[in-house]
Parts: sequence; structure tokens; C-alpha cells
Amino acid sequence: FLGPTPYLRRADSPLRWMKPPIEDMEDGSFDLLGVSFDYGAVYGPAGNCDSVDGDDGSIDGSGTGGHSFFSPSGSTGITFTFDDSVIGSFPTSAGVVWTDAGANADVYFEAFDASGTSLGQVGPYKADGSNSGETAEDRFFGIVDRGGISAIKVWNTSGGIEVDHVQYSVGAPSLQAS
Repeated sequence: FLGPTPYLRRADSPLRWMKPPIEDMEDGSFDLLGVSFDYGAVYGPAGNCDSVDGDDGSIDGSGTGGHSFFSPSGSTGITFTFDDSVIGSFPTSAGVVWTDAGANADVYFEAFDASGTSLGQVGPYKADGSNSGETAEDRFFGIVDRGGISAIKVWNTSGGIEVDHVQYSVGAPSLQAS
């Protein structure tokens, strides 16, 4: 597992050396090749949107000027599923940036191998008490598995859930040392 680690801009991705495709939703849609989701929709810009800080062109502590992916049911969470027939194989690394949840909610991340079996989960990580677009709590959650990753899921214990920068890479994992 990778993270949770602070994430304010694309360069904060632990996968950056592998040049992953990243879905930042800044075009107002979710169209990352070979990736589907089960709940939620693209959201923002708005006063309570919590996009990755740098998506609006400025690292200023606010994510209200960008787009994110939101689901009103944090306890259901959001699962992003990878289609190996479209991608060419299952990713060997994948991640998502969690940006917001209900006040003081516990946040969890889980990943699934190529057969759909859970690789385990990380959490809880505690959310702050605000939903006004602050970005100090934004965290990257990810996984590396040479056998392939079929899906990743993020959820929290109360309120809605907001994420951004869904990303994956294919091939031998080669991560920068932290």
C-alpha cells in the first residue's frame, strides 16, 4: 500500500515516475480509458467542491475552483474498476486522492487483485471537520501489486465522499523512494 500521503498537485503522485494516466475531471467528465465507477459523478467548481488544490492553477489551500468526483453516500463509497481488455492488462499500480468526507469521518481504502480478491485495506484516516474546499487533509491512497489490480475502493463512515486524480500504471512497478 502507498499512503495516505499529502497530495496538492499532480507532482505529488508516488506513481509520477511511471507517468500514469490521471483523471482530474477538469474537463467536466470522467473519461479515463479502461476505468469505470459504481457511484457518484463529476462535481464542481463550487463553494463546497474539494478538488486537488493545484487543479485550478494555484496552490492556495482551496479546491473550490476545480472539479472532483462526489458521491453522497460515503459509507457506500466509490469503487473504480479497471477493464483489462481495454487497458491491455490489469494495472500493477493504482491510486486515488481522497479529498473530503463527513465531519470527522474515518476514511478507508481497499484494493482488489486480478481475480477480485481483496488485497487488504488501509484506514482509518480521520477527516477534518469542514466541507468548504480546504485541501490540507487531501491524501493519496494507492497500491502496487505485480499480479494486477482489478479495482480500488475508497469509503468513509459518515457524510458524502469526494475524490480526485484517479490514476493507474501498467508494467513493472518502479516507485520513487520516499
